[in-house]
Amino acid sequence: MLCFAHISDLHFGDKLANTGRGVPLQRPHDTAKCLTLPSGINLAMDEAQMPDEAELRFVVSGDLSVSGSTGELAVAHAFIRSEVSISRLPAPYGVMGLDVAADRLGMVPGNHDHWAGNRSAVRPHNASLFEEHFRATPWVKSWPSHAGDFELDLFGVDTDSGWDPQLSSVSRRYQGGLLARGRISDDEFAALERQLATSSSKATPTVRAVVCHHSLSYRGGRLNTLELETASRDRLLDLAGKYRVAAILTGHTHDSHYELEQRRDATGAFWAVRELRCASTVGWPEVSSDEAGFLFHRLTRTGGTWTWTVWRFGWDGTGYACSANGAWKTFDGPF
Repeated sequence: MLCFAHISDLHFGDKLANTGRGVPLQRPHDTAKCLTLPSGINLAMDEAQMPDEAELRFVVSGDLSVSGSTGELAVAHAFIRSEVSISRLPAPYGVMGLDVAADRLGMVPGNHDHWAGNRSAVRPHNASLFEEHFRATPWVKSWPSHAGDFELDLFGVDTDSGWDPQLSSVSRRYQGGLLARGRISDDEFAALERQLATSSSKATPTVRAVVCHHSLSYRGGRLNTLELETASRDRLLDLAGKYRVAAILTGHTHDSHYELEQRRDATGAFWAVRELRCASTVGWPEVSSDEAGFLFHRLTRTGGTWTWTVWRFGWDGTGYACSANGAWKTFDGPF
């Protein structure tokens, strides 16, 4: 089997031991959730019957920060990539962090991460992010299963890449900034297709998935925005069908959701593409809600078929608990 936790919309402020609430739509992380998240992930590992010796990976689908400042992103990296003592209490009570090694981490930026620290004149795209804080997109990571009998190829896409400086300032700042729509650049699509084509030609049995920030299925928000624009959405789904991508992992809207789309593969046959959208993992609201939580994924192989199982964990007021009696979603397909 192969297991990974999917977290999203962490919205870290500039202090790891945060005590402030901030303002609506720009509220920083909740310290209590940060302290409790590792034990919630341990519960998920037990729920998925993950072997103790198996390697756990993490997918982060954007919005690590409140406003994309260097300080906020540094706090986010400290939490994700290490363990930090925030009080004199012994572990685990005074320790925050997931301690994820780089080879076990697949992470993309979200729209908040592109703001460059400016919360009023929000920037829809900040290319300098990729110098220090994010791996240049699109990227691909190949994660082998515990038994080595199949691989997951994970592709990272920046759904703000289409808001480039060649577009007018009004268009970029209004559509991509204020209204938080997603748009993928032609260059990003071209590079992604080359990576998908290489993956599909592998001899190793391989499952493919894409991680990006904006949702493909969300319809709503301010003035019916927040979604990935229609042209980018359709182009991404067409690529996912052509190269038999099993799932697209998203965030952005702070609520978990499952959506199935049908697209044609390279042979002309229909292929099912699933969107799995993660809630805001360590953010507000304070109350018990599935709007704050994470997804836990397990992939297994039986002969020429893979099976993908997802558990949804939500905040119950004191910790993270499984939101259903068992798995939330299960689907399968051929290698």
